[in-house]
Amino acid sequence: PSGLARLLKMLPSLDIVNKVLFPIPAPSYTADEFADELVWVPKGLDRRRASHEDFVPCLLFTASSARFFMLYCHTNAEDLGRVHPLCKALSEQFHVHVLAVEYPGYGICPGRPDEGSLTENAMAALEFLRHTLLWPLEDIIV
Repeated sequence: PSGLARLLKMLPSLDIVNKVLFPIPAPSYTADEFADELVWVPKGLDRRRASHEDFVPCLLFTASSARFFMLYCHTNAEDLGRVHPLCKALSEQFHVHVLAVEYPGYGICPGRPDEGSLTENAMAALEFLRHTLLWPLEDIIV
């Protein structure tokens, strides 16, 4: 069989692998719970053409006179609700701004988790920092 045919036969097994690699926890928060810190980052830079699925929920913590912005990607099997206290403490303790990104299928974020969709959300958050907030790349910590 061709390479494409072999790949198509593997797709069901990839779904099983994704379920093992990216176990989706029960949501530990709602959209109303973190009203002061929850921001919806667009996957593209044109918000007007975006649907609900084109936005990534993120937690944003700011620190006065912060020089650095930390882009925080939580660990597997947790969501923004579980890392809220940690991200707040990081911002306060180290005097940095923190943007914590949610993964597809986790918390209130639409979608299905896999390597590509996680990367897409993280890149959307990075692009938001660089092109919307105009933060210099050399002052972003990932």
